[in-house]
Amino acid sequence: MASYTYELIELGDDVHGLGCKCCRFSKGLDLPSPRKDLSTAEARKLAVGFATSVLRDWTALNAILKRFEGTIQKRWLKKGVKQRKEILLRACPEMPRCHRPDFQGFRETLKTAPRSRTCPSRAYLWPYINLEDLQQPHPLLLFFNCRGRVLPEQFISADIEAAHLGRGWEFHLKCCQNPESMVFHNQRTPRKYGEVLELGESLMRSPSQYSFAMIFVSRTHPSLGLFGLEVQAGIYSFLLDCAKLILHDVHPAQYFLAPHQAAPAPLMPKRGEWITLQDHMLEAPYRLPQGLDLDRIKAMVSARRSAVVDHLWMLREDPGYFIENLNDWKEHDYRDHKCTCGECWRDAAAEMISDGFSSFLFWHAINRLFKQMPSIEAQLARADLEQVRLKPEDEQRWAELDGTVNMMMLMPMNRIRAGLPSSPRLRHCYPNAGQVRATVEERWIFKFGRTDAERRVDIVFNAITNAEQRSLHQLTPLIQEAQYMLDTQPASAQLVDGWILNQFSDLALLAELGESMDRFKPWVEAWRVCSLRSSAVDKKVTKLLCLDSTLIESITIACKNSTMLYPPSSRLWQYPANKRPSKAR
Repeated sequence: MASYTYELIELGDDVHGLGCKCCRFSKGLDLPSPRKDLSTAEARKLAVGFATSVLRDWTALNAILKRFEGTIQKRWLKKGVKQRKEILLRACPEMPRCHRPDFQGFRETLKTAPRSRTCPSRAYLWPYINLEDLQQPHPLLLFFNCRGRVLPEQFISADIEAAHLGRGWEFHLKCCQNPESMVFHNQRTPRKYGEVLELGESLMRSPSQYSFAMIFVSRTHPSLGLFGLEVQAGIYSFLLDCAKLILHDVHPAQYFLAPHQAAPAPLMPKRGEWITLQDHMLEAPYRLPQGLDLDRIKAMVSARRSAVVDHLWMLREDPGYFIENLNDWKEHDYRDHKCTCGECWRDAAAEMISDGFSSFLFWHAINRLFKQMPSIEAQLARADLEQVRLKPEDEQRWAELDGTVNMMMLMPMNRIRAGLPSSPRLRHCYPNAGQVRATVEERWIFKFGRTDAERRVDIVFNAITNAEQRSLHQLTPLIQEAQYMLDTQPASAQLVDGWILNQFSDLALLAELGESMDRFKPWVEAWRVCSLRSSAVDKKVTKLLCLDSTLIESITIACKNSTMLYPPSSRLWQYPANKRPSKAR
């Protein structure tokens, strides 16, 4: 496939020299890099070509959906998996077969594989266009609906963010008076959509304060903007080909001449489909990025808070449940999983109880903020469109929620970072797992000669908990890859125990909350700026952190000074849970 905005990576079967697949993954050597030799004139010429392709294909797709979307939905849902696969491959013969093909090289590629096999451009630019996902009943129909009925300008930022890119794409505005930027908002012609202008000139052309603010918020570096245009050109060309193949018996003239039909009812997947958090993450690339299902998020957060409350009550009321969790926490503590003295058990109990109350504190705060949150429609109805700002009270709620979620996300990350090398199923892979004086990085050193399953678990969870790896591969794709590994690789899934999975599920839910807020554009930019300037938001988040710190300190002191926390082997724990407590017990 030809490449214009990023470095050519199909270099031939004899080019390699990049090391093993784990090294290439951790350093991002297989990922696309930007071209550095495009002049402004070349960028403008390419932008016009890509914009022409995008708007031409979108116009045709929009016309088809206005007349035949109901027909497309009925035909697609009646087709079997084999028929869907045939249509998808005819529309895109090079379509990757597996879910998240951008991680395929890490999953199966051998050390001696050439770079032409480990760097497929299509897999990194369009990771959501793959057979495993699109041959299911609903994703392609959702893709048709959102892309064909909404202007391309609404997707440009999401298309850039969804691509799996390497290093070198972090552009900053030049330190000059009028840096260049690419403008997409409210541009509807091939020469205007993605036009390269000096930032000051683009702002002066804005006909209203709303357009002025939108251009300022959504300005894009020319190299990233050109890349986004190339990605969009591929998306709309693919969708248009799919629509024509599904409507194989409709004459092309009818695409524009047939009478308009009423828009079909929103797709309602059958019970059992799109209900898990993983499925919602898979569905997100095919929907409008600005969409925010507040009711669904409220339900998930409320359920998680209820689960934390139940966990605390079970710790209090059921000795067997308390001992089972205490054993798990002690086994995942790198400091004392070999020691059986009473002091070590009390330390483990303090960690376990503190984690339970800290989780309740943060989930209760998040749930409270969501309960106070008005509906999205109510917030947008009273928003200031001229300044692209929500009401100050709404912005403060979102900013406080954003800060709380980002702060809480560190808890499961740190638990996984410290607990996975010491976990019973994996500690044999880490020579420094039980050394008290070793740093986290030293304890995460992996032995040579381990199995592929052990190596894969190590690399994926290390990427999730390492800040540099998260910046390279992004948190949500890494969480999807970890879940895909657990679902499709039994050998890898057996290495991850329940304690690690509990921490991972919390992290996945928090990542989904953060991703949902990121999709609430352009309003998200305003409240994040507000959070940087607002002392009220900082005070509320700081107050929550101080309360958590005080709570942890009090629980730790109480546990260490307690004379009632016996080792699990003690007969004092062997008391029937269904028997009424007495003074002696």
